[in-house]
Amino acid sequence: MSTPLLTPPTRDQHVVYSGLSWQQFKLIQAGFVPSPGVRLAYYNTTIEILMPGRDHEMVSRLIGFLIGLFCLENTIEFEPTGSMTQEKEGEVSAQADESYCFGASKPIPDLVIEVVFTSGGISKLQRYQALGVPEVWFWEDGVFSLYRLRGHGYDSIDHSEIPELTTLDLALLTRCVLLAQTSRLEAAKEFRNGLTDKSLRKYPRLSAWRYRLRLLVLNHFRMYCAARQSSFSLRQNERSRSNCLRGKSFFRDSN
Repeated sequence: MSTPLLTPPTRDQHVVYSGLSWQQFKLIQAGFVPSPGVRLAYYNTTIEILMPGRDHEMVSRLIGFLIGLFCLENTIEFEPTGSMTQEKEGEVSAQADESYCFGASKPIPDLVIEVVFTSGGISKLQRYQALGVPEVWFWEDGVFSLYRLRGHGYDSIDHSEIPELTTLDLALLTRCVLLAQTSRLEAAKEFRNGLTDKSLRKYPRLSAWRYRLRLLVLNHFRMYCAARQSSFSLRQNERSRSNCLRGKSFFRDSN
């Protein structure tokens, strides 16, 4: 008898415990090691345990996919660190939905992204401030909210201040995350087309130069093919004439 497959819950499972020490948190954390799908966080004597639902995980992966696509299309070196555990011993621990280092690898990522379905939101900024994460994004109700760490705390910003992401069009990203929930292929196509259109508008001279270079290469290739064809035809003609001469010589000798 086969065991029926269990569909992952679509809603997040979320539990919060207060008044616990760091040592107690580490014991609880060790108990959840065999459960990689569970995310744990600790700050200010409070433990948060989150088991993301299907919808939560899908949106998180879609955002990660599109940001990775942006980096690849723009030849940006990046390290996707996912929901790796970020800790400051005895004070704070967190696991984001997505996280990234740009350029070189770092112990604390340059960017973390939180998908908010049931709880948390900007209240999570305190733990990320304690960790020293430079930039935090939240996705909630189909909208991105961005925050940048300053000397006094996090400020709301309109676009990323991470050098590698300053050209990222948030409106395009938002539109494609929503589209990807029905069609990943269409979202990828739309996103890539949007990146290409923006590049053409930003570097029209470079685009024209690339077009001329493509034409030049194509013309040279056509000339090469024509020369090869001509050379082949010439060899064929010489071979046919040689065969003809040998045939005439054979009949003459036979007579």
